[in-house]
Amino acid sequence: MLRKSYLGEVELEVISSKEISRDVEITSRRVEKGFTISDTARKNPYTIDIEVIDNSDEYENNRELLRKMASGEITTFTFSNGEIHENMVIESLQEMYLSEQSKRGMTYRIRLRQIIMGEKAEEVYKISPELKVATGTQNKIATQTEATEQEKVEVKKSALYALIR
Repeated sequence: MLRKSYLGEVELEVISSKEISRDVEITSRRVEKGFTISDTARKNPYTIDIEVIDNSDEYENNRELLRKMASGEITTFTFSNGEIHENMVIESLQEMYLSEQSKRGMTYRIRLRQIIMGEKAEEVYKISPELKVATGTQNKIATQTEATEQEKVEVKKSALYALIR
């Protein structure tokens, strides 16, 4: 079965070149004897440079869709060999009219950049069984199983809770 390449919903008819660049930023500093040491390495978002030749009947529609995506829309790049690159944005879109192409068609140089998506870390706090919580008129022992929602709120508000991870 012949697989096709897609950028979002746009079918990329012919990809004449593809280059993936994965950079790592390493900070370095000199020590007393002049040696250089690295203390931090940070993975940068990778980029993909592709050249696309579109001679399909839908080239005008594809052109408009690519222009729309170039305004910062997050998309997925699926390459014909099965590679899937998610959270990509079009960093640059260069349209070229080549004389070799027929009057119906367009060639693009596209640079895609990965967007690193942050994940919300969910922390679960357990309330210590020995913790005494002032609820206004009296002290109660709040535990994870016995505490009401109001008591849990009071524990968090009073900042007298113990974190057990």
